[in-house]
Amino acid sequence: SIYQTAAGVIKRTNKSLLSHFEGCGFGMGLEFRENNMVLSEKNTTQMKDGMVLNFSIGFKNLKDRESNKVYAMQIADTYLVSSNSSDGHKLLTPVHRAWDKVALEIEGDDDDNEEEETKPTYENHYEIRRKRRMEEAQSSKKHEEIEREQRELAKKKQEDLLRRLAKGDVDQTFDDKKTFDYSKINAYRSVSDFPPQARPNQIHVDIRKETILLPIFRQL
Repeated sequence: SIYQTAAGVIKRTNKSLLSHFEGCGFGMGLEFRENNMVLSEKNTTQMKDGMVLNFSIGFKNLKDRESNKVYAMQIADTYLVSSNSSDGHKLLTPVHRAWDKVALEIEGDDDDNEEEETKPTYENHYEIRRKRRMEEAQSSKKHEEIEREQRELAKKKQEDLLRRLAKGDVDQTFDDKKTFDYSKINAYRSVSDFPPQARPNQIHVDIRKETILLPIFRQL
C-alpha cells in the first residue's frame, strides 16, 4: 500500500523518524479531505483512474538538537491518478522544492513573545465551514424573527382597521375637507351597461367609463 511503501522508505533512510511519522495524506473529492480515503495502514481501497490524492509526509514531536525545541514538519503534493501517464500519476503541484526557494526566515527570537497569548495564523477547512454554517443559522433565525414581527404588525394594523370600520370613523382619520362619499361612485347602473367587448375571465379597461373590470372567482 501507499502507507507501507512510505513507511518502508523512512525505515530504510532514518529508522528513528518512524515513531514520529504522522501519515501520508488523503483522497480529495466532494470534501477537501475524504474521511474514507485517508492513506493509512488499514485502508485497502484500490486507486482508480481519475482519483485525486493529497500525498503528504509529516512528522511530529521532532526535537532540535541545538535549541532542544520541539517542532513538526510536513511536505505535500497533489496527484491525479492517470493511466495515460507513464508512471500512473500526474503531478498537479509542480512548484520549487529547493530550500532557498521555499524557506522563510523571520528575524527575532520567539522567547520575547512567550508571555503573549498565541493566536492561530490560519483556520482549517472544517473550522471555516463550521463557522459558515453557524452564521447561516443565525442569519436564518434573524430573518424568521423579522418575518414574525412583520406578521404581528400587519395583524395589529388589520385588527385596528376592522375596529375603526365597525365604528364608522375611518374617514375621520383624513382631513375633513378631503373626505369623499365613495357611494357616489357608480360606473354602471346595471349589468346591461357593461361594455360588450369585455371577455369572461379577462381584465378589461373601459376607457369611456374610466373603469377597470377585474374577474373575481371567474365571474366578470
